[in-house]
Amino acid sequence: MKERIEEFIEILRNSFVGAEEVYAGGSCTHFTGIIQWVFPSSEVWESKEKKHVIIRYENRFYDIRGEMSLKKVVEDNYHPANMEFIRRERMFDGFSLYEESFMEEARKRRLADKR
Repeated sequence: MKERIEEFIEILRNSFVGAEEVYAGGSCTHFTGIIQWVFPSSEVWESKEKKHVIIRYENRFYDIRGEMSLKKVVEDNYHPANMEFIRRERMFDGFSLYEESFMEEARKRRLADKR
């Protein structure tokens, strides 16, 4: 039987076309904010390179793709993060720096596709 958080993540992932790409490729901070709203005891963890944030809930780790292996969490050197700091330091005109980078890459791909 799926855990409640896994069911909720699946609902988010299927809520619109491209949700996985959005929440894995730039809006991971928004994903973790949604999860924390529904699962207030969850914790935000951040990768060493500060490129991705995930959720720790009941000693398991998740992102929009579902449960992450402990091996992956250790390999990418995830550690507890302060969500307020992440939001404050990485927000610019309503978009995180990750989203800004993600959107720039998407723009470049569209231009390349038109050639």
